[in-house]
Amino acid sequence: MAEEGVKVRSMPLDDLSRLITEKYESARDYRVAQETLWRSAYDAYSAKYPTSLSHSNELAEERGIYINLTRRKVQNASIRITSMLLNDGKIPFTVKPSRKPRYLPPDLEGEDPIEELHVRALNMEKRIRDILDATDYSQTLHDVVFEMCLYGTGVIKSVSLERLNYPVYRSVRTDVGVEEVESQIEEEIIPTANYVSCWNLFPSPECTSFRDAEYVIQRSFLSAIDLRKLAGQGEGFIKENIFEALKEDTGRNRGEDQSEHPHRVDESRSADRQKGFEVLEFWGKLDAKDLGPYLDIDEDDMTGMIDVVITCLGDKVIRIAENPFDGQIPFYSCTWQRSPERVWGDGIWYSVRDIQSVMNFSYAMMIEGKHLSSVPMTVIDPSAFEAGEDTERVQAGKQYRAKPGVDVNSAFKPVIIPDVTQGLVPLIQMLQQESDLDTGLAPIGLGQDSPYQTRTATGMSLLNTNAN
Repeated sequence: MAEEGVKVRSMPLDDLSRLITEKYESARDYRVAQETLWRSAYDAYSAKYPTSLSHSNELAEERGIYINLTRRKVQNASIRITSMLLNDGKIPFTVKPSRKPRYLPPDLEGEDPIEELHVRALNMEKRIRDILDATDYSQTLHDVVFEMCLYGTGVIKSVSLERLNYPVYRSVRTDVGVEEVESQIEEEIIPTANYVSCWNLFPSPECTSFRDAEYVIQRSFLSAIDLRKLAGQGEGFIKENIFEALKEDTGRNRGEDQSEHPHRVDESRSADRQKGFEVLEFWGKLDAKDLGPYLDIDEDDMTGMIDVVITCLGDKVIRIAENPFDGQIPFYSCTWQRSPERVWGDGIWYSVRDIQSVMNFSYAMMIEGKHLSSVPMTVIDPSAFEAGEDTERVQAGKQYRAKPGVDVNSAFKPVIIPDVTQGLVPLIQMLQQESDLDTGLAPIGLGQDSPYQTRTATGMSLLNTNAN
């Protein structure tokens, strides 16, 4: 800390919160165009027609027809990728000692350490797997891969430290020593990797990757109970500011925000938000002079820029600390199709968006044609029937009273429209083939069949290898 009597220029905490909010709004405004694509992808996955309909979609919407090609491709791709990454539900990795270790633990010096090193490496691998199982890492991986396939970018945050509570089992015969051990291991802080939706991440404008970003802001929505839990945890959170924000109801998100996940926006229209407090977590560099005495650093080090993590709730700073990762921002992304000039990738929907539209139109035309050809029209000569006969409606079993001597075939004649929808079948097959080419997902690799697919073992093997 700075010595007493030394004047250090610092920014008030409230002003520091406003600075973070300005950066957040700047990053949010820069991301608007990307959010439009994400919203269209979400609508396509949810079988919703876009707000601005094209002519090809109008007939399909009128008929209520939506052939969800997007959902089919996204599900197939995410399942295939996770099944390749996970070996029988486990992350395929091993921990092995180096063939010629450069450094040895002090307790192994002077003896043959190879066997002991293998034992310790195996124990380390088991410990890592226990942590992955306890934190449900496989489900985290599924969520990241799903967003990567749909929106084009999946994001994971690592490493975060979380408290894990273990169940303690007691009985009337539990030994006192066992109870003491259980009380010590009941709670543990372990490293975790968390899935973060791309909807809740706001990197600095014009960055091309998270490594290139000057800052990244993660948005979270918490309830009042969640905030009180943060205040009780300690871990650097400023308890007084949290309770003051709750008392003043600051930081509560009201109304609709188009930068939020569409599902959250849809839910907020029908009910009050339980998790209505918007929390911003800033990772990046700030002027050391602005941080002043808020960090435990010497005055000599308060020059230039400092990597910090700051958590804000409305106009209150509820946590401020130095970045514990040596300046690295702990967000890592994977993309379906990488765009070198953008931090965000392109997803499956972006590849098949036109095909999705034409596919719906083709099926709507087929249903329209089948409907017209299955219900024949009728031509009736009203003068051939008795007065008062209802000739406007035709139904099964209905009887008409015709005038004597009238030829029924000339008074009543059905007109059958030929079914020409068979010509749409090749078009639909062509669209399916184009969607496979655009997404790179061959049906053979997904356990599916296709009319254009090869029937030879060698051809299927080559197709599956290329898809992988």
